[in-house]
Amino acid sequence: MHTFCKANDILISRGYKQETTLFASSCCSDEINRLIDHQMEFWGEHFQLGGLAGYPFVGRTGFSAYQSHMPEHNGKLFILCAAHVGISKAGNLGYCDRPGMDHESKACGSALAAYFQLLSESVHHEMSCSEALAAHDLQQFLITKLVYSRLEEIKQSGIVKELFCDLMQLSCLFQLLLSIYHAVAPFTENPIATLSLVLAEENFKELCAIIPPDFDRSEVAILSGLEVNTHHDADDFFIPLNFTIRHKDGSYENVLPNLLDILQK
Repeated sequence: MHTFCKANDILISRGYKQETTLFASSCCSDEINRLIDHQMEFWGEHFQLGGLAGYPFVGRTGFSAYQSHMPEHNGKLFILCAAHVGISKAGNLGYCDRPGMDHESKACGSALAAYFQLLSESVHHEMSCSEALAAHDLQQFLITKLVYSRLEEIKQSGIVKELFCDLMQLSCLFQLLLSIYHAVAPFTENPIATLSLVLAEENFKELCAIIPPDFDRSEVAILSGLEVNTHHDADDFFIPLNFTIRHKDGSYENVLPNLLDILQK
C-alpha cells in the first residue's frame, strides 16, 4: 500500500484529482488480489479492463467504453495493471493460503495451469480459437498461447535478469520476501517468478496497445507491476515495473524513476 500511496502522490502533484480521474484496473479476477481495494478507496469506483492473469481482454472496445465514462471537464485516466503470484506460508512460490482452505492453492491459477499444461505436453497441440470458444474457455486459451510464445525463456529463468537488470530493488525485494517465507529457490532461478514477470510485461504491452494511437482526450497514467499475494493475515506487496504517463500526443513519459527514488528514501 505504501507504493500506491506514493504513486498517488505523484499523480496528484501532476494535476490528477479524485473527482476528475476515472480509475480502471487490469488485474486478475482472483479474489485474493486485495491491493486494488486500496486504490478504489482512494480513487472511487473503477472500470474493469482485465480478466484471467490480469490480461486486458476488453481490447480497444473496452478501452473506448472506459474513456467515454471519463469526467468531461479536465478529466484524466489512471489504470492499475498487474499480474500476480502467491507465496504461501510454507514458502512455496506460486501458491497461497486462502481463508477456509486446508491446503495451498495456486496463484496465479491461470498462469500456472497454462505453464504446467505446456510442460506436460511432449508435442504442443495448439487449440484453435473456435475450439476454445466451443469449450467455453477462450481466455485460458489465449493465456496458454501467450505463455507458449515465451516458454523457453520462462524455463530458462534467465529472462528475469535480462528484463529487469536495471531494477535492482526488484530482485532485492523479492529475495527478501522469499527469505521471509523460506522459499526454496532463489528469485532469479525460479521459473514461476519468471512466468509471473513475463505476464506482467505482456499485460503492460497489451494495455498500451489497446489505447488507440490517435486517442487525445486526456492523459493516461499507467502503473503496472506484480502483486505478491501473501498469507491472508498479512499485507500483500506490489512490485512496480512500469509507471508511465501517456500524453495527448501519444508520447510516453517514464515516471518510474521518480517513484523508485521516493520509495528508496
